[in-house]
Amino acid sequence: MIFLRVSDCVSCAQMSPLTRASCDSFTFSFCRLARMPDVSHRFILFATFPSFPLLSQSSRRKFCSVRAAGNIRASFFLSFHLPTRPLNLLVAMQMRAAGVALLQPSSAVGALRCQARSITRLYTSYFKGELFPNQLVRPLERLPRGVSLAEARKGQQVATSSNSRSANPATAASPEVVSWEDVDSTDIVHANEQIGEVVPQAGLASRRPYVPLGEVAKMELQGDYLTEGGLHQEALEYYGVVAKVYELAYPKDHPQVAGIRLKLAGAFRRTGRLASSKANCEAALQMLDNTAQPPLELIVEALFELGLTSETMNDAAAGTVYEEAVALVDMFHNSGQSHKMLRLLPRLGRRFNLNFEEKFVYFSPFDYDRVFALADQCLERAEALYQSRNNQAGVMRVLQQRKELIDKKFFNMRDFAGRIHTMRGHWKRRAQVLTNAPTPDELLRYSPTIHQVHRDFKYELNAPIGREKEVQPGVNRVVQDMGNPYRRKGIRSQRMLRDAEKNFEKYIRADAFEA
Repeated sequence: MIFLRVSDCVSCAQMSPLTRASCDSFTFSFCRLARMPDVSHRFILFATFPSFPLLSQSSRRKFCSVRAAGNIRASFFLSFHLPTRPLNLLVAMQMRAAGVALLQPSSAVGALRCQARSITRLYTSYFKGELFPNQLVRPLERLPRGVSLAEARKGQQVATSSNSRSANPATAASPEVVSWEDVDSTDIVHANEQIGEVVPQAGLASRRPYVPLGEVAKMELQGDYLTEGGLHQEALEYYGVVAKVYELAYPKDHPQVAGIRLKLAGAFRRTGRLASSKANCEAALQMLDNTAQPPLELIVEALFELGLTSETMNDAAAGTVYEEAVALVDMFHNSGQSHKMLRLLPRLGRRFNLNFEEKFVYFSPFDYDRVFALADQCLERAEALYQSRNNQAGVMRVLQQRKELIDKKFFNMRDFAGRIHTMRGHWKRRAQVLTNAPTPDELLRYSPTIHQVHRDFKYELNAPIGREKEVQPGVNRVVQDMGNPYRRKGIRSQRMLRDAEKNFEKYIRADAFEA
């Protein structure tokens, strides 16, 4: 490629008309490509001749001559005497050569590059988040129906208590009588009219007042923040206001009231008011005892707070309270529920070298199972308490319980390895992976050895030998034969098929005990 400098002293009048026209047209097109406002001080590309340096000196003089008529020096413009081409083809060649020159890095002509945009989220609109199975809402664990907290703390079995309660007709609750005479009075259309018609009397209980529970929840959260920051007196003030408002807003013995009473008890204990803390713990336990099917998490938390307060008061029964909470967890807690679908998530990872961390995702049971975390804390505090009192038997007992608790939890988090190396495609297999597969605990508890599956053959079309009469096919169902397993075996099957309708069982039992 030949670059020639255009000087200011060269005027267009000194060129021939053909040279001036080609130069002007090319200069305009090249400047439009390179976006050059000033033409006179740029390098202008005229033509590209790959074989031009290979010519001899005589040939070079023959092809290339200087225009002497214009009084122009040879260092400025070169005129090439080649076979004549149309002007538009010449301009097209020059523009194509100019594009090639633009793509080459040069100090004079910079390369035109578009800025690469990295693919990332801009969050310029509402981002709904990403759905992942750890966002599943797990059902709140409660005590079984018919089991109160007092009975559970005494260690009674679930089946015994429920059977005794249902066996006694006096204690069994009679069903509510349903009558159809006042159907229109319970209609939703007339509800407001009836409320307006009822005159508030002295004997009627007043309606609960309106409480802005959103603002109260903010106050409770502020108390939690103050507790984490170590400002326990300020947290106590916030919790006291929230507890009073919850007693106004919720009915009697509601679990929400019991929960805020437990937070209040913890704030009392941290500020040194141990009697008030113990009273709040016992009040919360009484509320949970009065409730039908109380939440297990609140029960364990109440016993944990009661044990902490008793330990601070130097009560010898604190270790017993801790172990009582762990016994309730061992009896009623489903340790596989929190990781029911989370334990299957490592099977979704399909890469061996890149992004392979998705094969090793780990969800801590202390984050996703608060009942387990509270029970573990109970056993840890009990171990420290027995160690300080030099009770070695209690230490060994608590350590054994803690080992069994952790093993039970981690056994329910186990999963076998799926495919190890990279797998491409089959992305819809995740629908087979993320299922409601039973937890390992359920696999052991409901295995067919223990929990035998009952098969009713009236819903099937074949049955084991000897139980064929239990099959109930449809009316006038057409079958080829009885499906005798020996129908291809010679004289024995011929005998069986001959009088199969009358004494089929005789041939079945004939060799039942033959060796």
